Amino acid sequence: MNPFPRPQLKESQAAPAEVKPASPPSAEASWFPGFVWEIALCAACGTHLGWCFHGESDFLGLVLDRLTAPS
Repeated sequence: MNPFPRPQLKESQAAPAEVKPASPPSAEASWFPGFVWEIALCAACGTHLGWCFHGESDFLGLVLDRLTAPS
């Protein structure tokens, strides 16, 4: 379990073209037991948006203050 506070996240089923994983999957310090995580970047600009989680289901945990409206 991750000892650091979890940022305010929004669960999302964003299109894969919008977010790209940028790290190998890791189970170390996961906020969700039984899930591995990867760093999630914006596919267009490379900004760190949150994490991709994989386990019994897949979802994105996106940091709310990093999200912007599409232009």
